[in-house]
Amino acid sequence: MKRVAAFAKSLLLALAAGSASCGGGEAGEPRPQWFVDVYTDAPVPQLGDRVLVEVLASDGALACPGCRRLFVGLGRSSAWPLSFGIPDSAGNGLRLRVRLFRADHSDAGGAPAGGLPIDSLAALPATGGAVRRVAVTLYTACSGVAADLERFLTCDPATGDLTASTLEEVAREGAPRPGSFPLAQSTPCSRVPREGMACVQGGLFARGSSIFALDETALLSPVPERLVRVTPFALDRQEMTVRQMRALVDSGLVARPVARGLSRPACTWTDAPDAFEDFPVNCIGKSNAALACSARGTRLPTEAEWEFAAGDRDEEKRYPWGADPDACRFAIVGRGRIIPEGGPDGSIACRTEADGQARPWGPRPTAEGDDITALGIRHLGGNVSEWVSDAAGSYAGPCSEGPSVLVNPRCDRGTADESVVRGGSWTLPPSYAQTSHRSTYSQQFVGPEVGFRCAESM
Repeated sequence: MKRVAAFAKSLLLALAAGSASCGGGEAGEPRPQWFVDVYTDAPVPQLGDRVLVEVLASDGALACPGCRRLFVGLGRSSAWPLSFGIPDSAGNGLRLRVRLFRADHSDAGGAPAGGLPIDSLAALPATGGAVRRVAVTLYTACSGVAADLERFLTCDPATGDLTASTLEEVAREGAPRPGSFPLAQSTPCSRVPREGMACVQGGLFARGSSIFALDETALLSPVPERLVRVTPFALDRQEMTVRQMRALVDSGLVARPVARGLSRPACTWTDAPDAFEDFPVNCIGKSNAALACSARGTRLPTEAEWEFAAGDRDEEKRYPWGADPDACRFAIVGRGRIIPEGGPDGSIACRTEADGQARPWGPRPTAEGDDITALGIRHLGGNVSEWVSDAAGSYAGPCSEGPSVLVNPRCDRGTADESVVRGGSWTLPPSYAQTSHRSTYSQQFVGPEVGFRCAESM
């Protein structure tokens, strides 16, 4: 018991110091220990800003009460490699588990939560009575692959399979640096986007949410999170307007949307130019929206492209405008009476200004409001929801199968006749403005809460 207590105390001190404890031996000799360097190729702080270190015994439990240490403040590349010492005082068969994760993906006890930690588990080699330097590399390709504590297996970054591993020394000059993972590199657009479109450079992001998570079995739940690589594309800065749609209809390239009338007072299309030319066109089915994009030499965006743009790429913002949850202030949401939230009148939560003045009912002109991303793309949080090209499919279903990083995913094997629609709308509750929120409609649906914008591969 005294030996275990002494080991726990010395280990805690060594981990806290972040360096090897080389004093205390007879005649000034260093005590037997491991000196551990932790490297990663993951972009930080995007995929992690803290590391949890645990020394485990042969049964998978902590080797001692002090064999667990949380390192924080690792969101800068200059903070890497992380280095610490572990005294060799507890015999053979020890394993070292190291996990990289984000602060907003941790539970109340500080451990990683959600599906994207980078988890490494490996045996500590014998020290031979000396100081043994070893290295742990946390590979982005292993993100979301949990170590097997019963069989002591860890992710192989080359295959994604679980395998046994023993720590070895790695030369610092050849070790990976934060952000060096190839699929995390920012890729510029190959040309200047056409007028009215914004370039969205290619990059890596965590699709989905660990915060706004409905039942994981639900078709449109934004879980589980997955790493997704999106190649460069251009996206309309504003939703397709009635004026733009009218030019396509007049040229005979597309059918006209359902017109505004007594039975559809919130539709924006009128058979002759009217006061709604700069409003988003709505009351249009998915096929006609896709045809309108095609007539311009563009296409509907994929669901992954839409979310990547809405969250400002690898910044992964919770709302298109940032972190401020006051969606009523920024977005045109909560002005209808379709879906309740927090009570029968919850869906009209944004019908009035703070001073009591009534906000306009229905969609608004595309240039209005503060619902805008850093790239200058408007109304991804509200006004009208938007058709995307994907069929409705669960993030846990066949459309999300594949390697640890999905590249340009698009769901064509989803629910028959159902399509994903992204973004909030004037009819929907404020929470629908979150960038990870997903909705589904029949592809033939025609209603005042749904419009579209176009994208183009770059």
